[in-house]
Amino acid sequence: MSISLEKAMASVDRHDPQIIWGVGCHPRKIKAQEAFDAERFRDLSKRTALIGEIGLDTGLHYGHATLEKQLETFREALDTASELGRIVSIHSYRATGQVIRELRQRPVAAPILHWWTGNVEETREAVELGC
Repeated sequence: MSISLEKAMASVDRHDPQIIWGVGCHPRKIKAQEAFDAERFRDLSKRTALIGEIGLDTGLHYGHATLEKQLETFREALDTASELGRIVSIHSYRATGQVIRELRQRPVAAPILHWWTGNVEETREAVELGC
């Protein structure tokens, strides 16, 4: 879901005892991908312990963001996560090899993979990267 800057700021400023708020840009959400602003993302990420959901999704979906746009957003988000040392929730549906390549280029401190569809070798590589 893409939300306004005001709602995003209100969410990351919340202090709920059992909830950790994060900031992300889902790869499957075309409106969120098109609206992604690296500077705004970095500013919001400074106020959270978690970045996610970010990643890549090459499954066939109506209204899906292009892989080129997803890669641009994912790279910016990984750079931010690496710089800030954040936990990262990474969407990797049907894009496991590409996600691994990006993590090799832009390692992050605590990558958590979900929608993992990788084979045994890709899974070994992911574990080697700390996933």
